[in-house]
Amino acid sequence: MNPYLASLFEVTEAFVTNCGDDHQIPSLAIEVWNSLFEEETKALNTSNCPNIIKNCNCAQLANLFLQGLTKTGYAAEDDRFEDDVEGSISIQCATALSLLSQVLKDDILDLSFTYFE
Repeated sequence: MNPYLASLFEVTEAFVTNCGDDHQIPSLAIEVWNSLFEEETKALNTSNCPNIIKNCNCAQLANLFLQGLTKTGYAAEDDRFEDDVEGSISIQCATALSLLSQVLKDDILDLSFTYFE
């Protein structure tokens, strides 16, 4: 599963960092991660399964989602906030960080501190 997660990360990173004003595709890519995190959390709570997400590069994931928080949802040409708040990258990244923290528990703190340093 790790090679797939690495490829998914590369695609997500490309979409989030190069999205311009189109937030639809990056939001879908982040939603895939959100679904993975939700399923991982359910699996960890119901059985003693291995933590698949912990095996991928969580520092890169957390860093990407923290960077995504800065995507405001303002269109460059008219400076008004997008009507679709749920589809904004910043909201999707905040949700992803929340779900990632449920999977990683306290380990998310070290990843976050690294970003802010």
